[in-house]
Amino acid sequence: MIVVRRLKEPADKMLLILKMQKSLKIKDCEDSKEEAANLKNYDHPNIVKVVETFDMPGDPMVHTIVMEYCNGNRHFN
Repeated sequence: MIVVRRLKEPADKMLLILKMQKSLKIKDCEDSKEEAANLKNYDHPNIVKVVETFDMPGDPMVHTIVMEYCNGNRHFN
């Protein structure tokens, strides 16, 4: 199950997405963490920026990714 919420970071007015993914299998959870960690290292205009990743307190099977909001209206030259 994946839950996605849009939120606003009050400090710099950057729109963010909070993606919470509950995995039923340990392998799926590990894969999600690895993918988020890899994406956090990228800095490219065509890749959504991952700001932070963490496990929900009390439930390590719920991995959370905080990333930039991308509305899909961007035009490429």
